Amino acid sequence: MQNPLFPNNNQEQQAILNSIGVKSFDELICDLPKSKVYPELKIADGLSEKQISTELSNIISKNKTIIPRRSFLGGGVYYRYVPSIVDYISGRSEFYTAYTPYQPEMSQGTLIAIFEFQTYMAELTGMEISNASLYDGATALAESIIMSSRISSKESKTFLIIGAIPPQYKKVLDSYNQGLNFTIKYIEDDDNIELDDSLSSIVLFYPNYFGQVMDYEKIISKAKQKGIGIIMGVINPLALGIFKTPGEFGADIVFGEAISLGSYPSFGGPALGFITTRKDFIRHIPGRIVGETNDKDGKIGYVLTFQTREQHIRRERATSNICSNQGLMALRTTLYLSSLGKEGFEELAYDIYEKTRLLKKSLATIKEFVIDKNISFQDVLVSSESISFDELNQFLSEQNIHGGIVLSHQDAYLDQLYLISVNDFTTTEDINDLVVAMKEFISEK
Repeated sequence: MQNPLFPNNNQEQQAILNSIGVKSFDELICDLPKSKVYPELKIADGLSEKQISTELSNIISKNKTIIPRRSFLGGGVYYRYVPSIVDYISGRSEFYTAYTPYQPEMSQGTLIAIFEFQTYMAELTGMEISNASLYDGATALAESIIMSSRISSKESKTFLIIGAIPPQYKKVLDSYNQGLNFTIKYIEDDDNIELDDSLSSIVLFYPNYFGQVMDYEKIISKAKQKGIGIIMGVINPLALGIFKTPGEFGADIVFGEAISLGSYPSFGGPALGFITTRKDFIRHIPGRIVGETNDKDGKIGYVLTFQTREQHIRRERATSNICSNQGLMALRTTLYLSSLGKEGFEELAYDIYEKTRLLKKSLATIKEFVIDKNISFQDVLVSSESISFDELNQFLSEQNIHGGIVLSHQDAYLDQLYLISVNDFTTTEDINDLVVAMKEFISEK
């Protein structure tokens, strides 16, 4: 009988067997132990639907559920309160199953949503245009550097990344660079950095991975004097609700991660990358772009535009190998920002900033901790020579508190560093409970 999963039919299979001098497949494998070819599957007796449901519930109950207000994890992925309308509209079938809208006459709803996303991201970052999204912040970083290399008139393809970069971003960039052979250099934040004239661009994270909001005025001024491109990374866009935008700094390209604007942590994804820039660079930006136009009757309509930059048309000469977008996640961000409005967004940013200040002030009462002196937003960097942060997290877990990120797990050079974060649900009581538990742990040592 023809196996429906095999692409070749019985006659073709027999022809293959004849060509190697055997009559059947069983003859081909006759030297193999039957117990290995046809192993006995250790499968339990069948269960009813109710029994299966009970068994799965027992397995699931072994998981430790994180209560957002008792969690101090962050580092670019945060717990946010997501208005119910975001889940409702993004879950509708016409959006949930939508693919790239090549046929504008059939996809005006999706195209309008993407256009609104582009508008929000451009306004948020203080830039003129935005793409329709990318996979995540890490790929957006790599694509921004490639984009910058096309724009720069310098022969040098050397890029300097200044300040704390998420370790995952560095890994993705290193992977990209295997085929690019750019020179990527890393350096800590410092106003006195000497910039080499041959640099193509500098990359500044704002806020950076440690939640530090640095004043880049001096560095950017030096770079512009030497004709060096300015790329700014925003891995926590909420900070732009109260701090100066990259556009106001004079950035040429802005990239970022928007998972925390309307989406959930969900084991780290799906995420939502974006790139914004100046109109002058529109033909160099990667990813989709939706534009507003008029149809034959003069009515406003929305279409994919500047498609000749893209892979499905330009092939190997495209601006990027990424030929899709995170449309569903972009929709969620559009709905989220629409729900909050400008005033609500700024209020939330200020609330997070005040919680961060309270967290820093409270942690400073623990003499074994050295607290970062820079302006912090949402994440607070802590160091200690005497505390095992792994043991601290284990102790906190027993108190039903999910501690921060032990940074040495991500990169060995980040030894003795600990990243603690607040979120939308964190209360003053939660911060007090965290600090009390930490002091209790230290006193028992």
